[in-house]
Amino acid sequence: MARFAKKKKTYEDYTYNSKNPLARLAHRTRFSKATNIVLNLQNQCRREEKNLVLLDYGAGDGHFLHNLSSKNWEGELVGFEPLMSLKFPGDSISFHSDLRQLLDGQFDIITCFEVLEHFNSKGQREILSNINRLLANNGRVVISIPIEMSFPSIVKNLRRRLTLRAIRKPKEYTFYNMWRAFCGKDIPEVRDAEGYLTHIGFDHKKLEQLFTEFFLVESRSYSPFSVLGVSFNSQIFYVLKKK
Repeated sequence: MARFAKKKKTYEDYTYNSKNPLARLAHRTRFSKATNIVLNLQNQCRREEKNLVLLDYGAGDGHFLHNLSSKNWEGELVGFEPLMSLKFPGDSISFHSDLRQLLDGQFDIITCFEVLEHFNSKGQREILSNINRLLANNGRVVISIPIEMSFPSIVKNLRRRLTLRAIRKPKEYTFYNMWRAFCGKDIPEVRDAEGYLTHIGFDHKKLEQLFTEFFLVESRSYSPFSVLGVSFNSQIFYVLKKK
């Protein structure tokens, strides 16, 4: 019977290699956009005639760093990932699971993709403080977060509810919570909890307020459709600098 057991799904199965065409488009586009933003930042800094050091905070399975290393990136690549198993280890990328192994002010660019929505405001503040500490004074932070309000939230949360029903009872993804997410209403029983949180009820506007404690927002853009706004996209990208 073991041979008929279901294969355990991995991060890539839910994201850039998802069988759902909308999810696959959203995640592949965000990885491409993230790479382009970072390469543009590298081009802006080339006049300083130094190789940049980049940290991916919450590197996941290493897909972004692996993809960046195959492009025109010329500097050092470092990943911090305390939870997931790395799929793309390699000599050109160093990975760490302990922040104490990293030096203050060490990094010219820090990326943080699809991480902050999984924590309450206390956890988000702690992560932003860590990033601020590790970032060089003239460095830049590139952050992406999902849009979990308005029309995008309905599409995402219905998919999550149907997916989770095959595994467990999706207690967070009730129709009542999905309605609250659509309306942009607080879901404190989910968002104020400790530990690693689900997506539902995440409010990017509140996170933007937290940014102001540490950073200035240089730019804001959307993915996968850059010419459209919050109501017709799945992610927001920010480029930040220290105050």
